[in-house]
Amino acid sequence: ERALDAYEMSLSIVNSLKSEVGRATTLSNLSAILGKMGDVHRYLFDLEGALALHARALSIAEYRASGMPARNWPVYQKLALSLTKLGNDYHDLGHNDEALSLYKRALEIREDVASQPNRSGADIDLFCSLYKAATTLRILNRPHEAITMIERAIEVIEPVTRETKSVMSRRCLGIGFGELGVLLRATGNTEDALLAQNQSVAIHQELAEESGSITSLHDLSVDYRRIADTYGQLDDLEYALAYYTKALEVDETIANNTGNAEALRDLVSSLDRVGNFREQSGGLCDITFDG
Repeated sequence: ERALDAYEMSLSIVNSLKSEVGRATTLSNLSAILGKMGDVHRYLFDLEGALALHARALSIAEYRASGMPARNWPVYQKLALSLTKLGNDYHDLGHNDEALSLYKRALEIREDVASQPNRSGADIDLFCSLYKAATTLRILNRPHEAITMIERAIEVIEPVTRETKSVMSRRCLGIGFGELGVLLRATGNTEDALLAQNQSVAIHQELAEESGSITSLHDLSVDYRRIADTYGQLDDLEYALAYYTKALEVDETIANNTGNAEALRDLVSSLDRVGNFREQSGGLCDITFDG
């Protein structure tokens, strides 16, 4: 609430300065403030409120970009961000066709930006747009289109990861392989799905060992559950149980360290899955892991 109050005060100030400062700067500030206010509403799970504010921010960003030459990349990067934020709201509200349309518009802009020299961070942004489009296509039951998108995302981020070895690029690469595994499993290609999922595990394990951050542990837990799901699809209950148990161990660590609602939900989900698979496999699991 304090954040919203601060943003609303900032919005009031910017509105009052319209005649005193450059119009372009004012429009940029207005769009940014509305976007941040939308972010706060989203954080508070007020998705309708977030959507309304992000839509206002987008309309301003579109108006500003319409009067700019295409070479003004910072303006177009902000437009892509506004499109993505509104797409996220539609996605979370279950309006995935609208979300996909917005993600694809952002993707077109980010492809143009990434093609320009010396555009710092452009490859990460491009990966994010490709990833969001892929996950939305999966939800819309268009897995083959989604696979094309996520494979492009991996192609974008792999050279960045090799060159910079940054935590962000490595995490993106791991997430990309994880999503590819989900999509391959959905098309019945379980062997390649496991290969992709194990690549994701290797990256996220390395990040978790380096930092022990909650984010890296959460990514690792997701990986373990996805591999378990793949083994479950293969009716290999022992391996499925083993990987659900690994996810449970990670979720317990996260829940103990944070105690937040999301961590507790993940923990309950893992407990349920471990219980179900123990019943199906007769409680037997003699598989061990080497770290």
